[in-house]
Amino acid sequence: MDMLVATRGAAAQGAESLPVGQNIGVAASADLLPGKGERGLVSAIVPTFNRSELVLDALESLVRQTHRQVQIVVVDDGSTDDTQAVLHRWSARHPDFQIDIIHQENRGVAAARNAGLRIAEGEFIYFLDSDDLAHPFALAELVEALHAYRRAPFAVGHVRNCDLAGNTIIWEHACTTQLSQQNWFGNHWMTNAALYRRSALQRSGLFNERLSGVGEERELGWRIVAAGGTGVIVDKVVGVRRHHDFGHISLNPQWAADEDRLRFVRSAINARAAFAEWIEANGLPRQKMRLASTLHFVELGIRAGRGGDDALRRTAFSLPRRLFKPTPLANIFVSLIGAPRSRIYYSATFFVFRVLRRTRAMLLSVARRLIRA
Repeated sequence: MDMLVATRGAAAQGAESLPVGQNIGVAASADLLPGKGERGLVSAIVPTFNRSELVLDALESLVRQTHRQVQIVVVDDGSTDDTQAVLHRWSARHPDFQIDIIHQENRGVAAARNAGLRIAEGEFIYFLDSDDLAHPFALAELVEALHAYRRAPFAVGHVRNCDLAGNTIIWEHACTTQLSQQNWFGNHWMTNAALYRRSALQRSGLFNERLSGVGEERELGWRIVAAGGTGVIVDKVVGVRRHHDFGHISLNPQWAADEDRLRFVRSAINARAAFAEWIEANGLPRQKMRLASTLHFVELGIRAGRGGDDALRRTAFSLPRRLFKPTPLANIFVSLIGAPRSRIYYSATFFVFRVLRRTRAMLLSVARRLIRA
């Protein structure tokens, strides 16, 4: 049986054993995250896996926060290096801080974050990956925003991409924050960009552990927006996402070594299917169908068909009808595109989609230049 061991403060003695729940999909949060939390306290949850070289930088960025009410919860997700010893030595050097260290068998990043949430005491919740950083003013700015906008379930800033030396990286997948109340899937932010109210997670449920590794953060974000509305943007860079060669947290080695892109398509579709299940289980109304969202699901279905996964393809093409109020024309379009079963057909259709996307991008670029001229 998996065991959680939590230790508070510098000393590792008298460790308290905590029960591990079943491998939940979406946990009901009333029991796992009870109460309103300590007023003003931010519970910062840092999952880590074999990152003894990087985790201390992340933790030091938390003790340097100008907002001083911080509970630091570190979850060691079954590390096999010297992470455990490094964490306890670091904790001993900071006796004035509220630090909780949890050790558990490797169960994935979603389970690690949920383990941290089970002992979180704060009114606010913050997640920081063990290879990333929070700017010193991050929590102060985000807390201030939530005080100013009492109905916002979360506050979110921007994150900068950097290498380990601190040099800014221009990356094709920008870390810009996007929020939308009208389109669930138009919401996107990086892990260390957001501060959540405890009540927001109580409404949405915790991380879906079936999605651990890829997609679990996005899916939780969609649930938070669907359950409580969109957040407030703090138009400042509040953190750093660091790019390195040390691997990703808690990823299965077979996943990390597999270059098959179908796995990433599968994770994207599964995250959206899990969200659809949550919407249906909670009886929430479907949103108005949007062309961009429809085309996104169609492209995922095409990618799955191109990879030869018929079950995944059918799931992808079923999602627009489950999540949106489709028009008759949209229904016919999705049905026709997703009807064939030939991999050759989907390979050809994928090529056409890529050409159309690049043509659209080129035309938009030309239009912008003309407008500027």
